[in-house]
Amino acid sequence: MASLTMCGESFGGIVVMAEIRISFPGGEFRSPLVDKLGRNLTKQLKIAIRRIGVKLERQSKKNLSGPSHTRFPGNPNPFPGVLTGRLRQSVTAQFSDEGLTVRVGPDTVYARAQEYGMDTIPARPYLGPALTEKLEEIRADLRGVIGEALR
Repeated sequence: MASLTMCGESFGGIVVMAEIRISFPGGEFRSPLVDKLGRNLTKQLKIAIRRIGVKLERQSKKNLSGPSHTRFPGNPNPFPGVLTGRLRQSVTAQFSDEGLTVRVGPDTVYARAQEYGMDTIPARPYLGPALTEKLEEIRADLRGVIGEALR
């Protein structure tokens, strides 16, 4: 059995995680074919996770590229917009677990307040909508990788 895990938002960042588990009923079974399949799938997933990280980072930054609410009151832009550009600059894709996990998010102290809102600041999410915008592409990428590895 193989399984793949994809997580959503996580503390002001988006986490997409690929986890592969291959198991067989009745205990441990190893063969060169299964080992090759596992290596190929892992290699392809790492490539896909890198592409997904780039897509989510770009979309998050695009969401942060409109005019600022502070400079343009009544602005219909639902995202935080650009005042100094620091929040947009801080959004990065960080890879871990040997390339099988990507975390996309900012490192500014006010990023969470923009995403979720606070007492005096309305929520202006940009990470969640980036994931929503790219979700079908991400699913297609992962389905393609799994299909390719099984060929």
